[in-house]
Amino acid sequence: MRASFKSFLHFARRQRYQLGLLAILLLLLLLLWHFTPIWFSPPEADTARQAAAQAAWQALQEEKRAALQPFDPNDASAAFLQSTGLDSALAARWQGYLAAGGHFQEPRDVLKIYGMDSLWWARARSFFQFTTTAEAPSKRNSENKKSPSTRLSLRPFKLNQISKNQLLQMGLRPYQAERILAFRERYRPFRSPDELREVYGLDSSLAQRLLPYAQVSSAGRQGRPSAKSDTAPEKNTTARININQADSLTLLKVRGIGPFTAGEILKRRRLWGGFFSLEQLRGIYSVDSTRYESLSSQLICEGSYRRYPLNEVPYDTLIRWPMLKHRQAEAIISFRTRMRPYRSVKELLNIALIDTVLFRKIAPYLYVEASPTD
Repeated sequence: MRASFKSFLHFARRQRYQLGLLAILLLLLLLLWHFTPIWFSPPEADTARQAAAQAAWQALQEEKRAALQPFDPNDASAAFLQSTGLDSALAARWQGYLAAGGHFQEPRDVLKIYGMDSLWWARARSFFQFTTTAEAPSKRNSENKKSPSTRLSLRPFKLNQISKNQLLQMGLRPYQAERILAFRERYRPFRSPDELREVYGLDSSLAQRLLPYAQVSSAGRQGRPSAKSDTAPEKNTTARININQADSLTLLKVRGIGPFTAGEILKRRRLWGGFFSLEQLRGIYSVDSTRYESLSSQLICEGSYRRYPLNEVPYDTLIRWPMLKHRQAEAIISFRTRMRPYRSVKELLNIALIDTVLFRKIAPYLYVEASPTD
């Protein structure tokens, strides 16, 4: 044991020199750490300089407060905003918002400007003075461009009938007209003029200006629009339209169907080979439960639709069906190629990727017998 311990502690001459050098370096580092605060004491605080900097900062803040005075945020120029301490980039963004037709109605609306300085807003909000009516156009500074909202030539119109060109003729910008039509065609028809406030990306001030002129049905008493949704009085509402035979122009006669929805119906009919049930409209984007209830009273589903032999239908045909994914189509083909041909359509339920909901959607289009009648 003692011999082993001695051999463990035995160092060659070169190793002893290295250990000694390492010990000296550690000692120097300890001495340096101990005496550094004594040799290099931190400089004494220059109280006079700090007081001068504090006074200059307070003077600058007082100058900014003095520049603030009651003003209309919808009529403020970029030079005035910069004089109150607002960053030049934010002042330019402010003017761009106004030039694009934006309108401030309350102090919190100013925070909608991207990157707005919250400290400046907290200091300046008590000086905001807004116009009494949102419809009164703001007077812009002569150096700023006039807002497009002041050039609107509004007249009574029906929200569920008006076209994009008619909206443009009233002075709306193309993107504003497109968003109004998108709400009507992709979501659902307007039920009341107040739903203009729900149109994505439509400025609240513009919606406020359109409200007195917007209608959703024929005018009732005192010229006020009725709350009942009526997309197009001249459209055929008595004869129900067959979705397996109607073309795009015929579908457009249905209340609640616009160009987008009509195109989707024709696209699905072409991919599937026809509809076997009116319920299939629920799988189309923009047709929710509320809209389906409105459409189902105007549409019917009659006539034949294409059916495919389950043991022969190719993969390219299956993958075009909107309800099938790649793995599900591959599983259907794999069953008949690797195991055996299908004996009945119900055997699709033996595939793990095919649940009962999907089976109800695809089963009517498939058959196993030699003739298309099961």
